[in-house]
Amino acid sequence: MVEVDQDEHPGLYRYSIELLEYPELTDEQYAGVMTDLEKPEDDSAHIAAREKLICAHLGMILATAIHHSNDFFISPEDFVGIGNEALVTEFSKFSPNRNARFSTFMRKIVRRYLQAQLTQFSYRTQQINAIPAGIMPDHVFRNMF
Repeated sequence: MVEVDQDEHPGLYRYSIELLEYPELTDEQYAGVMTDLEKPEDDSAHIAAREKLICAHLGMILATAIHHSNDFFISPEDFVGIGNEALVTEFSKFSPNRNARFSTFMRKIVRRYLQAQLTQFSYRTQQINAIPAGIMPDHVFRNMF
């Protein structure tokens, strides 16, 4: 379990306690999940395997957020949110037939997704800063931040 400071990040601390319900998969469990993922997507075994694999890797996203959120200049809470969104939305791109483990795939996807989110945020910030003074009323500009 990742140690989260209860005083500094109370929400992440509660989240880390909830993640104890989803332990890491053993090698045998992982092999079973990979076998089930090869079934059709509408099969109940495939759906259960997908959920089990995603839930087993939520802790990895939390650990990455705690240790690397400062590298991206965002809060650990935002990092976890973006990471979880990436994990769920990009799961369909994972192929169990490849020799890469899901954790390797997930790290790359989360990093790319995070960089894309930060690039979009940076672009929006540049657009706001490019608005000439006097075009936008001051009370509207002040309420944006």
